[in-house]
Amino acid sequence: MSVDLHSPVFQAAVAFCVLGMVLYLGALKGDKTVGDVALQLGNACVTGGAIAIVVVFLQTIEAEKTAKREKALEAEQQFQTQLLMTANLAGFDPPPKDRGVAYTGTGECPSAIRTQLRGSYLASKTLDSARLDALDLDSTEFRGASLRGATFRCAELSRARLISADLGQADLTGAKLTDADIRGASLREANIDGVTDWTGVKVNTRTCWPPGFLSSRPTLRKKLKVRRMDHGVSGEMTRTYGHVCGTDLVIFKVVGAASGHAGIVKASCVEGAGGARF
Repeated sequence: MSVDLHSPVFQAAVAFCVLGMVLYLGALKGDKTVGDVALQLGNACVTGGAIAIVVVFLQTIEAEKTAKREKALEAEQQFQTQLLMTANLAGFDPPPKDRGVAYTGTGECPSAIRTQLRGSYLASKTLDSARLDALDLDSTEFRGASLRGATFRCAELSRARLISADLGQADLTGAKLTDADIRGASLREANIDGVTDWTGVKVNTRTCWPPGFLSSRPTLRKKLKVRRMDHGVSGEMTRTYGHVCGTDLVIFKVVGAASGHAGIVKASCVEGAGGARF
């Protein structure tokens, strides 16, 4: 902390203190009547000067706090602008902030997570091999983004929009996907065994799953929200959990059944980026 010694308030405060000391010392040498008056004036000057000095110090502290907040806000705005303007963010590793703890990749998830990307617009960006561990990505837009090999360990992905995103070989250990949207997303070879919550996750026919993942988890399937979509040029509506990446095996749900029925059936499809596309 640095106090402005040339500040008029500070100099006036010092002057009051000096005047008070002069009057106080003069009172000790003068007669009793004059001495009592000088003593009272001296005490008042010293007290007023001391209070003024304290006020100057407090104002200096508050000014430094304000400057730090403004600097942090400016850095945050520059950071968000860079994200918005840069298309290729491969290997992206956001800098740590005062709030939150960077995940080291070992042990339990941290109790506090970093918030600088919450709600950001990252649609159609290249984020291959990005390190997005222990980040609050609630409501972040990843539509059509390439996230191959990215790490989302312990990330908060609730309500994130991952529509048609490529999550091939991504690591989502410890991530939370509550109400996220992964319609059309590719999870080819992704590590999703450790996802902590699938409740309300939106899927459709084009969602691509690692082999055997959903077929071996009937309880998990009940948590997903299956969305209808057009099936081919005929306009037929389908409701499926998605398909096995790179195949024409469809994980389906029969429309009209009370609780639905899950299984694997053959279906016609064409090969596209990230696996079979319907």
